[in-house]
Amino acid sequence: MRVAIVGGGGNIGQEVALGLIKVDAVTSILLADVHDDPGRLRDRLRKNGKVSLIRLDARDSKRLAAELLETRLVINCAAPFAETVGPVARTAVAVGADYIDVCDDFAATASLLDPDLDQAARRAEVSLITGMGSDPGTNNLLAAWYAKKLDTVEAVSLFWAVDIGELAGAALTHATAMLAGQVPQYLDSRLQHVEGGDGEEMVVFADPIGACLVRYVGHPQPLTMPRHMPDLKSLTVKGAILPAWADQLLMAQKARGLLRPDPLEVKGARVRPLEMTAARWRELARDKEPGPGVSGLKVVVTGEAQGRKISYTADMVGAMGPGTGLPAAIAARLLLTGKISAKGVLAPEDAIEPEVYLPLLIASGARIQQTRSETVMLSANDGEGWLS
Repeated sequence: MRVAIVGGGGNIGQEVALGLIKVDAVTSILLADVHDDPGRLRDRLRKNGKVSLIRLDARDSKRLAAELLETRLVINCAAPFAETVGPVARTAVAVGADYIDVCDDFAATASLLDPDLDQAARRAEVSLITGMGSDPGTNNLLAAWYAKKLDTVEAVSLFWAVDIGELAGAALTHATAMLAGQVPQYLDSRLQHVEGGDGEEMVVFADPIGACLVRYVGHPQPLTMPRHMPDLKSLTVKGAILPAWADQLLMAQKARGLLRPDPLEVKGARVRPLEMTAARWRELARDKEPGPGVSGLKVVVTGEAQGRKISYTADMVGAMGPGTGLPAAIAARLLLTGKISAKGVLAPEDAIEPEVYLPLLIASGARIQQTRSETVMLSANDGEGWLS
């Protein structure tokens, strides 16, 4: 079977390919990217007979359709997702190929949650899975796993912390854009939009990251996950850029209006403050203290089981590239082996059972630090038995 990875020449796209080259069912892997220099590829990909690299702009739907003929699965890793998920997903449906992306842009995800696209994908018997990276992706399925252990779910808190050293190009622009303007959060049992960067909270991640100040950021989970949790009161997504100076600088730039995505006219030229700000980050970071060298993810799910208040917490740390690429590769393997039967537009929790996914993730080398805590109210009616 042929797999095409759009944005396959980038860090995350190559990580997906590395997760698929040993899969017997995959006979060829097409890496389609705006950069077609084979010198950019890892040795294992460049020397593998299954892998080919072509120059292709994901926004060129006509050329994309021609290249995707006879492709079984399309995996979209091409940022900015606001510009690529629509053309690539719709082209995949048109040629009858299943589709996975690692999109973490809430507006792009919202554009895919279109009843017409969903119906078109169902008619074509296509599985169109969006947000199958780390966050969203792995943390969606961790939350879904803990939700299955509870009778009711009251709150889901999703946190991430990304090292500035792991951000470049479109990823850096997106990281800054997640704080700009209104972002979705699920609060008081309904979807709301709040100001990105508000909701400050100190959260402790697994070593070596430790304590971080996190804030509301724009990610897709508040749009999709509450559908599976009828008693849910809140689902929030908060994040931070590491180290602390980077996060503080980002908030200072936001306060000065430098994260605005809309263009302004400056001396007769139209410029986008957000793009200009992101372009200067490498220069600003040159003489600054480096981050921890890893990024972190934290999931907290709280609810009730058998009348007791229970909280599950999962912590993960690691490099962003494999942390994002590996989940997409696992989802691809499940699709190609018939382990995913749902059709239409799907979030990770719509398509994949967590008890199937998580063992595969761990077997691939991921480490998850899990904590379960229980809150019990003691009263005089308990007598002295609670001391035993």
